[in-house]
Amino acid sequence: MAYLAKEERRETIFKAVLDVVAQKGFGGITARGVAAELGAATGIIHHHFDSLTELKCSSLLYAAQQDLEANDLLVAQYPIGEALIRVLDWRKVPNSTSISRIWISAADEATRSAEFDTVYGKAVNDFHAQLSGYIRDGLKSGALKSKMDPDVLAWKLVALSASLSDFLASDHIAVTGDQVSQIILQELHACLGIQI
Repeated sequence: MAYLAKEERRETIFKAVLDVVAQKGFGGITARGVAAELGAATGIIHHHFDSLTELKCSSLLYAAQQDLEANDLLVAQYPIGEALIRVLDWRKVPNSTSISRIWISAADEATRSAEFDTVYGKAVNDFHAQLSGYIRDGLKSGALKSKMDPDVLAWKLVALSASLSDFLASDHIAVTGDQVSQIILQELHACLGIQI
């Protein structure tokens, strides 16, 4: 592995961890497996992280931050209605199956580790706060219309999006991607008056 500055090296490690998680879940993470994904010795993992739990937690925080930044870019690029569709319909995101598998595995890992549960809770709460903020801004500008409390509505939309995306990660659940998109569109129309 070529020389990289410390933060670049950590980012490279996070990406390798997330690639492994997409295949094996957080429960399948080992220093050896991540090092193999990097094409490096396991010492690189031990040099940057004191424990496997720290590696997992830091990687989830990295993934969550990437998602939040991507959402902000969508909101800056598209009208709020179109942006919310893209934020909530993970099918519209490249590698959405991998992203969904990462978040399914994160929820599972949170049941096994109190430290990871804290990080997972922060990640979900941050997404909720971001979505609630988008809704508040849309209501304030008049682009969105709703009588529901934005915080409650944001939780409803987070739950809907996450559940449907989780279903799509399985090859054995009959719901299709087009049906998921249709459900999300209908809910955004019903709750916020979004017309697309």
